[in-house]
Amino acid sequence: MQKHVILTNMVLIKNNKNEYLVLLRERKDWPGLTFPGGHTEDSETIEESAYRELYEESGLKAIDLRCVGFYEWNNIDSNRHLSLLYYSDKFSGEISNSLEGKVFFLKEEDFNKYPLSNDFNEIFQTFKRGIRK
Repeated sequence: MQKHVILTNMVLIKNNKNEYLVLLRERKDWPGLTFPGGHTEDSETIEESAYRELYEESGLKAIDLRCVGFYEWNNIDSNRHLSLLYYSDKFSGEISNSLEGKVFFLKEEDFNKYPLSNDFNEIFQTFKRGIRK
């Protein structure tokens, strides 16, 4: 069986209070605390999709997103899922919740006060390694 590559993105936004933008996702296919992001549409680059998904899911517009790594899943279904990870500490706009769930800034030490999505801690550590570079 041939695997297809599904391209996605996740965006980590940090504010000047050392808090991270999170999404408390309510959908059954990926519940729990996660970061904004989603699938890349055929008509856009992965970076363009990161800007779009961030805005759609949070109401924020990132400034100068930087790709800091990737995360992949091979055990979700018969496809290979590759997510490019983007980071910025510059943004504009006001937070608004989306159909995905509630969006808010949260300190790292408070992450575990919420249910976490699959691989949340591993993804966050991958973000942090990439930001330090």
